[in-house]
Amino acid sequence: MDKVEIAKAADYAAADADMTYRLVDVFEKELEENNLRITFDTLEMPLVPVLVKMQRDGVAIDTGALAPMSIEMGEQIDAIRQSMYDTVGHEFNINSPKQLGDVLFNELYLPPTRKTPSGGFTTNAAALDGLKRVSGQRQCGGR
Repeated sequence: MDKVEIAKAADYAAADADMTYRLVDVFEKELEENNLRITFDTLEMPLVPVLVKMQRDGVAIDTGALAPMSIEMGEQIDAIRQSMYDTVGHEFNINSPKQLGDVLFNELYLPPTRKTPSGGFTTNAAALDGLKRVSGQRQCGGR
């Protein structure tokens, strides 16, 4: 922004502030409807100055303490990945939405979610969370 003309930066800042202000009513309503007003007021907003200070000053990270956790989590991820491969009967690229969708919907016959613009089925976090609930119901005797 320091290389942008002041007049253009001012226009941008004014439009940004205007749009942000227009969202106040939308978010207020959402907070009330979802009973999150108290959480927002008592937990989230008081943390804003802390987050600003962290962003301004930076934070120290103890990489020595995180290294063992990283190894442990890597081992857990590897075990989960192998369990997935064992369940399906072959390896596939878990990070490929196309391959993951093919395994979930065409091989495991899980109920598909909404379609993507390319015609496949979505494998975003919300869709996978929904599949987790369906899978849990099936394991508990539901259909």
